[in-house]
Parts: sequence; structure tokens; C-alpha cells
Amino acid sequence: MTTSAAEPLTVHLRPATEAYDYEHYRNLLADPSVLTDSFAVCVYRAPLLAVPVGGPRRGG
Repeated sequence: MTTSAAEPLTVHLRPATEAYDYEHYRNLLADPSVLTDSFAVCVYRAPLLAVPVGGPRRGG
């Protein structure tokens, strides 16, 4: 049996507007101003939106 070393997971932070789901969540948020502090987390070449908790936003 042979084993190969798994490649390390690489994560990149990108501007929020590069997230695949940016427009979707911008349209769903009650307060889109929380997007000013958001960013895209790119894992496996798929940038997804990360929105911080704070103000009227508790999480989700």
C-alpha cells in the first residue's frame, strides 16, 4: 500500500465583490451596509462571501 502526502489546504482572502455569492447575499441582507467589512474566502478556487457579525447582524 502506498500513501501520498495530502496537499496543504490553501486559503486566500479576496475583495468581497469577487465572491461567487456576493450579489445573492447583497440582495438578501436587511442591512447591506455590513458588506463594507466583508471579504471573499477562496478555498479550492471558489471564493465565497464572509460577512462579519455585528450591529443588527447576529450571525447566520
